[in-house]
Amino acid sequence: YHEKISRQFDTWINYALSNMGLSFINHDFWLGGAGRSAGRMCSKEADASFSPGMEPAAGAPIPWPSLVLEVGLSESVPRLQVDARWWYSNSDHQTQLVVLVSANPRSHDADIEIWTPVVNRRVGATTSGQHTHALECTQSARLRNGVVSGDALEIDFQTLMGRPSQNPQEIDLQLTPLCIQSICR
Repeated sequence: YHEKISRQFDTWINYALSNMGLSFINHDFWLGGAGRSAGRMCSKEADASFSPGMEPAAGAPIPWPSLVLEVGLSESVPRLQVDARWWYSNSDHQTQLVVLVSANPRSHDADIEIWTPVVNRRVGATTSGQHTHALECTQSARLRNGVVSGDALEIDFQTLMGRPSQNPQEIDLQLTPLCIQSICR
């Protein structure tokens, strides 16, 4: 069930971007799968990851993904939230989108959260007058008994791709209630 959620999520991103005219074959993006990333104190393996541009050549350093998916079946939501913050801080803020799915394989209920950087107002202004940022949950949905609460979750195109849209087809990705149901089925 864990792998199914990861693969379905990858398929959804691939489908959404292909509808915008983007393709991994044209090196617009690559799905990094469950590659291991080395942090400051330890390494971590994403359940799925996404990076814009061409996959690096064999032996070349692998860049931090722009988006990471963390799926937890035995992990609590607070533990997954620690994982989200790990990706943001250890990547020196290069990983700016973390999608958390806490799922129950027996009932197929799930809690989905999208974490993105927000201004951290608790620390105040830095010496340069800029606020620092923190990764926080900015959107969430719950799947209970096959019904999703809330509206579609959005993944910002520019944050995902590392560039502004270049044509009207390139829009924010919509993780609709129907997609959430399908991914967690």
